[in-house]
Amino acid sequence: MEQSADGQGLDLVFRSISPSDGGLYACEAEIDSRDERKEFELKVIEPIAFDLRDKVQSVVEGSGQFLLRCNVSGVPRPRVNWNVRGRLVRPGRVSGDCFSKHVSVCKIETKYAGFTRKI
Repeated sequence: MEQSADGQGLDLVFRSISPSDGGLYACEAEIDSRDERKEFELKVIEPIAFDLRDKVQSVVEGSGQFLLRCNVSGVPRPRVNWNVRGRLVRPGRVSGDCFSKHVSVCKIETKYAGFTRKI
């Protein structure tokens, strides 16, 4: 803790922060034998991180079903969407080309090469 810049209280200073620091904090003060308390919730956000091991995924044209992977982490847990050739693919949607929640492409053709990106 450190004296606040305006000299009116104490600041709780974190030199390094981690997800385990998140939670409920309370600031308490007393004046004329009367206690006051104010609670604060600290949410620690962990930036989105993509697993780069899956950056290039290959499949032979004409193959059967292929699962295109997107491993991502973060706090709170990120929601992943897929964009294929400029179109947002909705979870659970199955079209003639068979896109599913994890972007499982059933009809493998070179027309998909280079057009799929995570958003």
